[in-house]
Amino acid sequence: HEYSGNKNCTAGPSNLQNKQILEFLESSGICWSCSSQGMHLGNGTVLIDSHSSQEGGGISGTQCSIEMSNIAIFNSSSTNNGGALFIDLDSTVNIETSTFDRNIAGGAGGAIACNGCAAVDVKETLFSNNIATNGEGGAVFANFHTSSTATGSVVVMKSNFIQNAAV
Repeated sequence: HEYSGNKNCTAGPSNLQNKQILEFLESSGICWSCSSQGMHLGNGTVLIDSHSSQEGGGISGTQCSIEMSNIAIFNSSSTNNGGALFIDLDSTVNIETSTFDRNIAGGAGGAIACNGCAAVDVKETLFSNNIATNGEGGAVFANFHTSSTATGSVVVMKSNFIQNAAV
Protein backbone atom coordinates (compact mmCIF):
# COMPACT_ATOMS: atom_id res chain seq x y z
CA HIS A 1 0.00 0.00 0.00
CA GLU A 2 1.10 3.56 -0.62
CA TYR A 3 -0.39 6.46 1.29
CA SER A 4 0.01 10.12 0.54
CA GLY A 5 -0.88 12.26 3.51
CA ASN A 6 -2.50 15.63 3.38
CA LYS A 7 -0.73 18.78 4.51
CA ASN A 8 -2.78 18.91 7.73
CA CYS A 9 -2.38 15.39 9.04
CA THR A 10 -4.61 14.48 11.96
CA ALA A 11 -4.60 11.41 14.16
CA GLY A 12 -6.87 8.54 13.18
CA PRO A 13 -9.28 6.90 15.63
CA SER A 14 -7.28 4.94 18.20
CA ASN A 15 -9.87 2.16 18.50
CA LEU A 16 -9.36 0.84 14.96
CA GLN A 17 -7.68 -2.52 14.35
CA ASN A 18 -4.83 -2.80 11.80
CA LYS A 19 -7.01 -3.72 8.81
CA GLN A 20 -9.48 -0.97 9.71
CA ILE A 21 -6.63 1.53 10.12
CA LEU A 22 -5.37 0.77 6.61
CA GLU A 23 -8.86 1.09 5.12
CA PHE A 24 -9.44 4.34 7.03
CA LEU A 25 -6.11 5.74 5.84
CA GLU A 26 -6.76 4.66 2.28
CA SER A 27 -10.01 6.62 2.22
CA SER A 28 -8.81 9.70 4.12
CA GLY A 29 -5.04 10.05 3.63
CA ILE A 30 -4.28 10.78 7.30
CA CYS A 31 -1.42 9.59 9.47
CA TRP A 32 -1.27 6.75 11.99
CA SER A 33 -1.93 7.23 15.68
CA CYS A 34 -1.51 4.55 18.33
CA SER A 35 -2.56 5.07 21.93
CA SER A 36 -2.35 2.28 24.53
CA GLN A 37 -2.39 -0.55 22.00
CA GLY A 38 -0.20 -2.25 19.43
CA MET A 39 0.32 -1.67 15.73
CA HIS A 40 2.07 -3.57 12.94
CA LEU A 41 3.01 -1.98 9.61
CA GLY A 42 4.71 -4.03 6.94
CA ASN A 43 4.84 -5.70 3.56
CA GLY A 44 5.81 -2.67 1.50
CA THR A 45 3.70 -0.01 3.22
CA VAL A 46 4.81 3.47 2.09
CA LEU A 47 3.87 6.78 3.68
CA ILE A 48 4.58 9.93 1.63
CA ASP A 49 4.13 13.68 2.33
CA SER A 50 2.43 13.42 5.71
CA HIS A 51 2.54 16.33 8.16
CA SER A 52 1.59 16.81 11.80
CA SER A 53 1.32 20.12 13.61
CA GLN A 54 2.32 18.23 16.77
CA GLU A 55 4.78 15.31 17.09
CA GLY A 56 5.23 12.44 14.65
CA GLY A 57 4.78 13.57 11.06
CA GLY A 58 3.77 10.08 9.94
CA ILE A 59 3.22 7.97 13.06
CA SER A 60 2.71 8.84 16.71
CA GLY A 61 2.54 6.36 19.59
CA THR A 62 1.80 6.74 23.30
CA GLN A 63 2.11 3.67 25.55
CA CYS A 64 2.15 1.64 22.37
CA SER A 65 4.09 -1.24 20.83
CA ILE A 66 4.85 -0.57 17.17
CA GLU A 67 6.29 -3.14 14.76
CA MET A 68 7.52 -2.00 11.32
CA SER A 69 8.86 -4.34 8.67
CA ASN A 70 9.72 -3.42 5.09
CA ILE A 71 8.10 0.01 5.23
CA ALA A 72 9.16 3.42 3.92
CA ILE A 73 8.39 6.92 5.15
CA PHE A 74 9.32 9.76 2.77
CA ASN A 75 8.92 13.55 3.01
CA SER A 76 7.02 13.54 6.30
CA SER A 77 7.32 16.42 8.73
CA SER A 78 6.26 17.56 12.16
CA THR A 79 6.19 20.97 13.77
CA ASN A 80 7.77 19.47 16.89
CA ASN A 81 9.67 16.18 17.42
CA GLY A 82 9.86 13.14 15.14
CA GLY A 83 9.64 14.06 11.47
CA ALA A 84 8.47 10.54 10.59
CA LEU A 85 7.85 8.81 13.94
CA PHE A 86 7.32 9.97 17.52
CA ILE A 87 6.92 7.61 20.47
CA ASP A 88 6.64 8.37 24.16
CA LEU A 89 5.48 7.15 27.58
CA ASP A 90 7.00 3.66 27.72
CA SER A 91 6.28 2.87 24.06
CA THR A 92 8.45 0.47 22.08
CA VAL A 93 9.27 0.34 18.39
CA ASN A 94 10.89 -2.48 16.42
CA ILE A 95 11.94 -1.51 12.89
CA GLU A 96 13.37 -3.93 10.32
CA THR A 97 14.41 -3.53 6.68
CA SER A 98 12.83 -0.09 6.29
CA THR A 99 13.65 3.37 4.89
CA PHE A 100 13.31 6.84 6.39
CA ASP A 101 14.16 9.48 3.78
CA ARG A 102 13.77 13.30 3.59
CA ASN A 103 11.80 13.68 6.83
CA ILE A 104 11.98 16.93 8.80
CA ALA A 105 11.27 17.68 12.46
CA GLY A 106 10.82 21.21 13.74
CA GLY A 107 12.21 19.83 17.01
CA ALA A 108 14.41 16.78 17.65
CA GLY A 109 14.71 13.55 15.67
CA GLY A 110 14.52 14.17 11.94
CA ALA A 111 13.27 10.61 11.38
CA ILE A 112 12.54 9.22 14.87
CA ALA A 113 12.07 10.87 18.27
CA CYS A 114 11.67 8.89 21.49
CA ASN A 115 10.59 10.85 24.55
CA GLY A 116 10.38 8.57 27.58
CA CYS A 117 9.99 5.48 25.45
CA ALA A 118 11.08 2.04 26.65
CA ALA A 119 12.95 0.78 23.58
CA VAL A 120 13.92 1.56 20.00
CA ASP A 121 15.28 -1.45 18.09
CA VAL A 122 16.40 -0.94 14.48
CA LYS A 123 17.81 -3.55 12.07
CA GLU A 124 18.86 -3.23 8.43
CA THR A 125 17.26 0.18 7.97
CA LEU A 126 18.30 3.20 5.88
CA PHE A 127 18.16 6.73 7.33
CA SER A 128 18.95 9.33 4.67
CA ASN A 129 18.55 13.09 4.29
CA ASN A 130 16.54 13.54 7.52
CA ILE A 131 16.74 16.88 9.34
CA ALA A 132 16.10 18.00 12.93
CA THR A 133 15.98 21.77 13.07
CA ASN A 134 16.67 22.18 16.81
CA GLY A 135 20.14 20.60 16.64
CA GLU A 136 19.37 17.22 18.24
CA GLY A 137 19.26 13.90 16.39
CA GLY A 138 19.34 14.39 12.64
CA ALA A 139 18.11 10.82 12.21
CA VAL A 140 17.27 9.50 15.72
CA PHE A 141 16.78 11.28 19.06
CA ALA A 142 16.13 9.60 22.42
CA ASN A 143 15.32 11.15 25.80
CA PHE A 144 14.73 8.60 28.55
CA HIS A 145 14.43 11.04 31.47
CA THR A 146 10.65 11.26 31.12
CA SER A 147 10.08 7.49 31.26
CA SER A 148 8.26 6.05 34.26
CA THR A 149 11.12 3.57 34.63
CA ALA A 150 13.81 6.19 33.81
CA THR A 151 15.59 3.62 31.65
CA GLY A 152 15.38 2.80 28.00
CA SER A 153 17.44 1.53 25.13
CA VAL A 154 18.27 2.26 21.53
CA VAL A 155 19.79 -0.64 19.60
CA VAL A 156 20.76 -0.18 15.94
CA MET A 157 22.24 -3.04 13.91
CA LYS A 158 23.30 -3.31 10.25
CA SER A 159 21.74 0.05 9.35
CA ASN A 160 22.96 2.97 7.22
CA PHE A 161 22.93 6.67 8.08
CA ILE A 162 23.54 8.94 5.09
CA GLN A 163 23.49 12.77 5.09
CA ASN A 164 21.24 13.28 8.12
CA ALA A 165 21.59 16.63 9.90
CA ALA A 166 20.77 18.33 13.17
CA VAL A 167 20.92 22.04 12.50
